Amino acid sequence: MILCGGLGKRLGENKPKALVELKEGLTILEYQLYGLKKAGIREVYLLTGFGHEQIEERIGNEWKGLKIIYSREKRKLGTGGAIKNCIETYNLRNERLVILNGDVIYRGSLRRILKRSSQLTDEGIFVTMLIVPLVSRYGIVHTDERRIIKFEEKPVLPYFINGGIYVVNQCKEFDLAEYIPEPPNDIEKSTFPFLVEKGVVGWYRDTKSLWISIETRKDVERARNLFKELNLQLW
Repeated sequence: MILCGGLGKRLGENKPKALVELKEGLTILEYQLYGLKKAGIREVYLLTGFGHEQIEERIGNEWKGLKIIYSREKRKLGTGGAIKNCIETYNLRNERLVILNGDVIYRGSLRRILKRSSQLTDEGIFVTMLIVPLVSRYGIVHTDERRIIKFEEKPVLPYFINGGIYVVNQCKEFDLAEYIPEPPNDIEKSTFPFLVEKGVVGWYRDTKSLWISIETRKDVERARNLFKELNLQLW
């Protein structure tokens, strides 16, 4: 599942955030689809809202061998509500789900996250969350008792944050939809804290791979510059 209901208004775009281009001919959504295909996934549900017709027109019902299915919200459901709606609409209660926020650029291995998820499931941990280092948005000032010693530009801090990619092993013992309240709600606030208390949320930690959350225009420009430098040719 890819959560594609976000609006790119803060980015200066009058279209879904998932359709913001990283380079000519390559949107955030298409880059995510490429990653899912590379991981061996063959069926993808796009959870759409605003601008759903733009996404459907661009992606269609098949994308480079991936089967594309749409779960469109007719009113604002939030991330949790959109996921719950998709699970119930398409009866996905016994399926293994990979869920991605539609504004995340990740160059790590989804296969490794899936492998970690399988290992954790054997221990009764049904949700595996990608966690990544917290990078300061600001430069850091180092001081002694009186003087500024040096500046450090946007360092990696000793904390980890939610990377916006989850693997959920649905089974008889665990159905994610049962823990999602009636919409609208955000799964990060309404469901994950409760599941953490139940001890069923594990992690896959990635400290090396490129990860960008597209929140601002600066994030878009950073991503575009990186893609230009890397000269990525996906197909």
